[in-house]
Amino acid sequence: MNFSKRMEAEKLQRYLKKSTQMLLESMHHIMVVDVHNFEIVRINRAFLNEFRLKEKDVLGDKCYHIIHHQYRPCSLGGGCPLLKAKKTGKSALTEYVCYCKGNKKMYITVTALPIKDQKGNVAYVVLVLTDATRRRRAEEAMQEIEEKHRILTEGTRDIIYILSRDGYIQYVNNFAARQARLKPEDIIGKKIDDFAPPSLVSKHRRYFQKIYKTGKPVYSEDRITLLNRRVWLGTWLVPVKDRAGNVIAITGTSRDITGYKKQEEQLKNMLEDLRKRERD
Repeated sequence: MNFSKRMEAEKLQRYLKKSTQMLLESMHHIMVVDVHNFEIVRINRAFLNEFRLKEKDVLGDKCYHIIHHQYRPCSLGGGCPLLKAKKTGKSALTEYVCYCKGNKKMYITVTALPIKDQKGNVAYVVLVLTDATRRRRAEEAMQEIEEKHRILTEGTRDIIYILSRDGYIQYVNNFAARQARLKPEDIIGKKIDDFAPPSLVSKHRRYFQKIYKTGKPVYSEDRITLLNRRVWLGTWLVPVKDRAGNVIAITGTSRDITGYKKQEEQLKNMLEDLRKRERD
């Protein structure tokens, strides 16, 4: 290597160190990879801790070997984000399944951030790995729950729905949709606020917060208008939990209890009439 090339290489190393130091210290699960040979040149402590590895066993090894236990560049999940970043000069993102030491399965989102040399060519790529395991398991659990609900609820005359943590409707049965003169596909994916009265949403939102905090179901009785008719609904709001016991959604089951409430009111009036006669 002649003097000018060595100086250029040293400048590139200083540039790399300066541009990645803050990133390495402030974010989790990061490695810096040489795009020419896929070798890992920098690694942060969070990554080593998560994958139970030592720095000496990682530096100089191939990124696809460390992340995927493979011996050639990966083509899973829509292609290698490192190669995409190298080709386009722009950041790339994909999601993979990988295995930590001890064969622990993880879902990870990999963001590839290109670092260019003084000539504008991509020389290194910073790979930022984010643990997506909890989100993916929650999605899988929700799919399983939604299918079970579909099977169990389509023949009922109860209003049944599943709400995500941020208030989006993930499932609604046909009977519930008919109360809004819509089809389930017209409702799923929209906010509960679009279909329920503001006062009811506000009240139930407080219940949602309580359920996410305690993990316990809540019962509510509310008077609303359905198909131009004033009715009483008795609603059980029940937490949906993943395999780890975390509340990931809420199932609502509402039943028309108008007849029951009328009987309750009649009984109340009868008791009041009896007390009045006793006083007289």
